[in-house]
Amino acid sequence: MRMEAEQITAWGRLLPRLTRWGVSVERMTLERVDALCSFFERAYADQPVGAGFADGGRVLERWRWLNEGNPSRLDHELPAWLCLKRGEIVGHFGVLPAIAVCRRQTIPICWGRDLIVAPEARRQGIGPILIITAVMAARRPLLIAGLNDAVYSIYRRLGFLDLGAIPLYLRIYQPQRLLDTLPWPGLARRTAVLAVAAAQRLMERLRRRRSSLSLVPLDRFDERFDSWWRRVEKSFPCVVRRTSATLNWRYHCHPFHRYTTVAATDGEGLRGILIVRRGYSRGLPAGFISELLADPNDHEAVEVLVTAAEELLRSSAEEPLAFIRCTVYHRSFERMLARAGFLRAPSPIRWMSAHAEGSSALGPLARRDGWFLNGGDSDLDML
Repeated sequence: MRMEAEQITAWGRLLPRLTRWGVSVERMTLERVDALCSFFERAYADQPVGAGFADGGRVLERWRWLNEGNPSRLDHELPAWLCLKRGEIVGHFGVLPAIAVCRRQTIPICWGRDLIVAPEARRQGIGPILIITAVMAARRPLLIAGLNDAVYSIYRRLGFLDLGAIPLYLRIYQPQRLLDTLPWPGLARRTAVLAVAAAQRLMERLRRRRSSLSLVPLDRFDERFDSWWRRVEKSFPCVVRRTSATLNWRYHCHPFHRYTTVAATDGEGLRGILIVRRGYSRGLPAGFISELLADPNDHEAVEVLVTAAEELLRSSAEEPLAFIRCTVYHRSFERMLARAGFLRAPSPIRWMSAHAEGSSALGPLARRDGWFLNGGDSDLDML
């Protein structure tokens, strides 16, 4: 408790320095939308995701989708903060409001997103100030997923609780092309190619082939999904709540990605949901499993969905896929992925959390065990 009190005090001491640095932090407003889009184009130009912010029209369309279309709200204001210097935007940090259900307790949370600082203003403390302001203003736990090394160190210094990595699984079809993107010696790559192929063949032998479930395409989520998911979410000690409204917004209204959604059903109703898309990763044609939703004890449904993901993505690809990737944290889902020939890869996706009142205020959110997370959480599949 003493450490947490010291953290809160330190945050409170840092914010008044703004006036001495000649910068201010303000809540995002509609009047600054055009200026923010121009800032994104400039600030993201040297970042790995910069291509997604290179076109002003696309940036504006993404902003409207995130802020005007999102059915989840935060205090009836725009869920983002700007750092201004002499009236110009030099930093931005936004959040995605959501609901977590942990040990049957409903907890409003936020996922952090789009932390970016102008190149000329970096390493001046603007990122930490934006993060602290958002955590204190949101008055709810803030969770972060993703994080490159530089950003990760910022959150660590601010006292965020490190919950480790969210596992990354790959179903590799062209191991040579994928491994050629890694900075390994030639012999190591050739050895790895053979090892990958052998490992996937071994795991595929464990896959069951028969099922009584049917796969039905879905164009839209409705109250039938809401009723089913409210039952299923009780099987997870900790999970982020899904609703038909949030899933329709996130996947069927996405301004750029085109998702395919299927439901696994039996004679009694819904057993699982799969959402996939095609795209590129590491410069290679890839498939993405964005949502893999089922009761964790329903191994048949999970296996059917994983098999369907492969078939859908490979059959609809305009060029042969190098691999399919799936980000998921839960033992049952990970086991089914392994049975289908997916290999666990080193994951760059870290997961952290904080509360303005210290880590004790996070409650059950601070426990890694029992969580279910996948690519549909945070902003992992939004760019």
